[in-house]
Amino acid sequence: MIDTHVHLNDPAFDEDRALAIERAWSSGLKILMDVTEDLTSFEKSLKLFEKEKNIWSAIGFHPHQARVLNEDDLKSYGKWMTHPKVVAVGEIGLDYYYEHRPRDLQKKAFEPMLNLAVKNNLPVLIHTRDSEDDVLAMLKQFPGIMGLIHCYTGSLESAKAFLDLGFYISFSGIVTFKKAHDLRAVVKEIPLNRILVETDAPYLAPEPLRGKRNEPAFVMRTAEEMAKVRGIDVEVFHNTVMKNAVDLFKRMQ
Repeated sequence: MIDTHVHLNDPAFDEDRALAIERAWSSGLKILMDVTEDLTSFEKSLKLFEKEKNIWSAIGFHPHQARVLNEDDLKSYGKWMTHPKVVAVGEIGLDYYYEHRPRDLQKKAFEPMLNLAVKNNLPVLIHTRDSEDDVLAMLKQFPGIMGLIHCYTGSLESAKAFLDLGFYISFSGIVTFKKAHDLRAVVKEIPLNRILVETDAPYLAPEPLRGKRNEPAFVMRTAEEMAKVRGIDVEVFHNTVMKNAVDLFKRMQ
């Protein structure tokens, strides 16, 4: 199994990061994807995990941090995208729910990151909240771009639109929440060869741990619920998710 989206570089793990990682391996996880929100968090991630064989990094620019990227920023991002530990660009995208930054500024930050991902032949990890139409429109400007829609909570209709672009759909512990009936219905319909799973730790711990700090080991609870929804053996689901991840993140191979 793999956790395709965890913020291990987050300060929430500063006091027991090594223990959380050990618990991840003990739970059966084989690979962790440490996702970053800007250059500072990426450099921290690389410092922490550059020598860790089974922890990979994604280099991102979260919409909550959005600003116009200057030439030096773009050069730095472009340079780091060639690093062998970097297997994806993310998280990047648009957030119209919190809207910590104006929408036009979010788009101005999102577009160059998509462009750099294409230039470096890297998949993207997309953050979209109440912004699916604009995210879809921008992705369509980059034919052939690959990636996943992280922590999906949208409709089946929107999921199908992302699938039509060749994207994978990743689900978090939200699918275990008691009232997440509509989301579980989406899980049931996604093609198995396009489905992924994540924690988004330290956020969104699954039931019955909801409200606590999330960590990679808890992804097993989410995977168990998703396998149940699909009506398949959990080990089959684990193997399917791992194959999907390796197919998407080519540098892991």
